[in-house]
Amino acid sequence: MDMAIGTMQDLSSVRMPSYWGFQHADWHDSCFQKCVVHGKICAVILCFTSELVEKICSDSLGGGKDNGDYPLSVQGRQMESVSRFCIYLLDKLYMQTNFSWEDTKNLRFYFPTSLGLPVEVLSLMLNNAFNELAEMDQRVIIGEEPIFNLVPVLGAGSSATSMDNILTCELFASKS
Repeated sequence: MDMAIGTMQDLSSVRMPSYWGFQHADWHDSCFQKCVVHGKICAVILCFTSELVEKICSDSLGGGKDNGDYPLSVQGRQMESVSRFCIYLLDKLYMQTNFSWEDTKNLRFYFPTSLGLPVEVLSLMLNNAFNELAEMDQRVIIGEEPIFNLVPVLGAGSSATSMDNILTCELFASKS
């Protein structure tokens, strides 16, 4: 359930991505917490509740098309859009902080088992999103070594009293 990403380092013509039809909106900032030590460390937590999933799915273009790789229920279509949005937002954060996919040390996606979504299906969705990103952005190169892990959990959230996340992503990157 893992995948590798490498990045060519040419940020001279940096512009913020708008992949899959996602455009910047103020509510995007409510999806994540980040901590950056300039030029050394970048840590990001992305949290997607059902309310945010609705916003993501209404903002994405073509997020629900069936590409034949896996059966898409309404929930599957939503997770496909959320997977793409997650990769879009991580790429945007990397560009803003002068980090790259090559700097990734740890990338984990936590998802509740109550979704009933097989780990293989979510892995395929994320792999497809990374492959699509590599096709759209020449900075990203798909490699051989894994960089993301999927972790099924009983519940995930921003606190012990709020365990209603659909997907939580944890990223740690450091410059060598």
